This record gives sequence, C-alpha cells and structure tokens, in this order.
Amino acid sequence: MLTDLEKYFLLFFAYSVIGWCMETILKSIKARHFVHRGFLIGPYLPIYGTGVLLVTILLDPFMNNLPALFILSILVCGTLEYFTSFILEKIFHARWWDYSQRPLNLNGRICAETLLAFGIICTFVVTCINPIFFDFFNSFSPTLLHTVSAILAVILATDAIISIIVLYQVRKASKPLDYDASEELAHEIYAQLAKRGWHYHRLLSAFPHLRHITKPHKHRS
Repeated sequence: MLTDLEKYFLLFFAYSVIGWCMETILKSIKARHFVHRGFLIGPYLPIYGTGVLLVTILLDPFMNNLPALFILSILVCGTLEYFTSFILEKIFHARWWDYSQRPLNLNGRICAETLLAFGIICTFVVTCINPIFFDFFNSFSPTLLHTVSAILAVILATDAIISIIVLYQVRKASKPLDYDASEELAHEIYAQLAKRGWHYHRLLSAFPHLRHITKPHKHRS
C-alpha cells in the first residue's frame, strides 16, 4: 500500500516538473528571456501534477474509451483550474492568471482554448506516458522508492512553506483600500515585490499580469 502511494506521489512530482518545463519554455519564448513559472522556488507546478494524478485515478475505468477519457479529462482539469484560481484569489487577494480576454471563458478562470489542450494532453499522457513511468517506478527497490519519495516530499513541503510565507508577507505589506482601486493595488503589490529579494523578483517575472483583487466599495468623501 505504501509503495503504491509513493509511486503515485512520484508520478505527481514528475508531471509537476514536466508542466513547469512546458510553461517555462513557452513563456520564455514569448517573453524572449527566461521566465521561471509558478510561485514556488523549485522547477515544478503542482497544478499539473495534481491534474494528471486526478485523471489517472478517477478516470481509470475509461482508459479504453478515448472519447469519454478526453471529455472527462476536460471536466476534471477545468474544475481543478477553476477552483485553484478561486482559492488562490481568496487566500492572497490576487488573480494569478486571467483568461478574460479569450473567447469562451468562465469568469476569466478557465477558457475553451486551454481546456481543449488539457483534454488532448491528458488523454495522451494517461494512455501512452503513464505506463512508461509506472514501469520505471516498478524497477525501484522498496528502499530506493522510500528514500526518493521522502526526499522529494521534504523538498516540496519546505518550498511550499517558504513560498507561502513570501506571498503572505506581500499581502500584509500591500496597503488596504476601502474603495475599488484595482490599479492602485496592482501597483502596490508590484512595488512591494520589487524592493524585496530574488524570489519576489522571480514572481514578477513569472506572473507579469499579476493583479490584486479588491471588492468594490464606495469612495469615502
């Protein structure tokens, strides 16, 4: 049982790294300079690992039904992306990605373009790539599997703690406003990030369109 959980964790970690590589390459090409994606320090995007892991576990009964696997992958990944955006916004009062300018979007959190890509990628990944990974993990001895899983878990947990502290400090440093001032808040969070350490500067590079969220209120006279 433990070894099975560790194999799934390694699968999650592997796709988190692959997702980071994919996004970093695409964004770096677009920006014409290196862009380290994600708010974590290391080279991984857990949302990708989580998405593939959910599809792998939940959609196993549909593995031989490609149309169903494709459609359900879209539903799983779309739900994950939407609620990840919602939760991050509620915790940090910031929108980390925004698809508002793209067609067929839902509250700017998800859009048809990315969902179709997720459906295609997940269908290919779980049918063609997952077996390769599981064969590789099955070649590990129990000791090696325990050791690698423990080391990666500690690294990921430490990274998450540090990165969340960084973001929380930025949130605390941003000035509270009691009126609708999204542009002022965006300027404020950029100013707070710019005068801090390298991790803050990396966040600016990774999320060039990062904007703070505030509820609209009437301006005090």
